[in-house]
Order: sequence, then structure tokens, then C-alpha cells
Amino acid sequence: MALKRRGFTLIELLVVIAIIAILAAILFPVFARAREKARQTSCLSNVKQITLAALMYSGDYGEGQMMVWVYNGTYWATWCEIINPYVKNSQAFRCPSGAETPAGYGYGGSANQIATDYCWPSWITYSYWNWWGTIMFAGFPVPGGTAQVNPWDYSNSMTLSKNVADAAWLVPGFVATYSGYGEFGSAATTQFNPTYDNKMIWRHNDGENIGFCDGHAKWVSGQDFNTNSSARTTGNYAGYPCSPFMHHGD
Repeated sequence: MALKRRGFTLIELLVVIAIIAILAAILFPVFARAREKARQTSCLSNVKQITLAALMYSGDYGEGQMMVWVYNGTYWATWCEIINPYVKNSQAFRCPSGAETPAGYGYGGSANQIATDYCWPSWITYSYWNWWGTIMFAGFPVPGGTAQVNPWDYSNSMTLSKNVADAAWLVPGFVATYSGYGEFGSAATTQFNPTYDNKMIWRHNDGENIGFCDGHAKWVSGQDFNTNSSARTTGNYAGYPCSPFMHHGD
């Protein structure tokens, strides 16, 4: 006698669908974090390449620091173009989690290209007197500077830092340019937004990859980078609270 084949009931199908939905809800965030972790690793490699390239540039040019942009007779070339011969990979200047356009960073100007998703910390809006409400010593020392002026300048060399392993040189941000001028475009603006909930800056698992003046790079918590003032300055401006990630000294 032939057996009658039995299909799934509606209840059984709904149970299976519910189980799949629960598993998806559990696993999708895990997959998203894993994907972002891979992007974080790729970004960290970029930051290290760029920071080491800057050190090589500095060594070749009398321990000097390249300008953030310079006029080459035709357009304003960015620092990316200046050190790309050392990096030899223009893609290294783009973070895989970065915005595709200046508008993606909230920039409302006419520049239409992102040259890089990284910038120098001297463009963060802090000074010798104020790190977001806390008196801090932050940035590069200016030779002969006094307590009445900011003891840093973006054009000074990385090697002026007395604590190169604790002195940030490259942080997340962006350089917006006008396309049609070389590979990186003609410079328009460079910006950084340290607001903790700005996910386009703190874009890697609520943190960022930082390049330091000795050439190493590492991930740090965005909140820690923005608020930690546990270190103290040394040298001519000793005793002030400072960030352990911006401990340049003098």
C-alpha cells in the first residue's frame, strides 16, 4: 500500500520562519562588527603607511614637515600629493569606512572630491589653553614659544616632539578638494569633528586609528581620545594636564 506523503503545516512553517528570523537578528550584528573590524584593520594599515611615509619625507628634507597644501604654479596641491611618492598607493589615503563625498562629512562647500579621510591633529579646534573644556597642552611645540602663545604649529616637524610614541600625528578627518587637478585635486579645506556621536569620524567600532610621531599606529577609543587628560606635560611647559595621545612635551 502506498504511503501518503505529508507536507508541512502552516504552524510548522511559521515556527521555522520565526527561528530563522531570531538567528538572523542574532548573527547580523555579529557579521556587521566582523566586517567593520576588517575595515578597521585595512584603515590601520593605511594610517601606518602614511605615517611612515611622512617620517621618510621628513628625513629627506632636513627633518622638516610638509605643508598641509602648497601652490605648485597651477593649483593647490595637498599634503597627500606631496608624500604619495613615498606611499606609492593613492588608495591608502582613503579609509574603507569613510564618506564617498564631502557632503557625506557634512561639508556644504563647492569642493566635490575627498582627497583623504585623514588629517593632522593640529587642525582639531583645541589650543594650549583648552582641550574641550579642560586646560591641556596639545600639539607641536613652537621653538621659542612662550606660555602666551600656542606652543605648536602644524608646519613643524614630527621630530620636534619629545614623546614621539605618545604624540598623535595622523587622525581621522578629511581633506576636501576640487577635482580635475592631479590625482588628489586642488585643496579646498581640511576638517575634523571630535563630537563623539559623529560616526564618520569615530567610524571604527566607536574608535579611530591614530598614527604617532614615531611611526607606529593603533586603534584608540574615540571617547578616550577626546576626553582623557590623565597625562602631564614635561619640559618648558611642565605640569599641565594633557592627553596621553597628544603628549608632545617641549
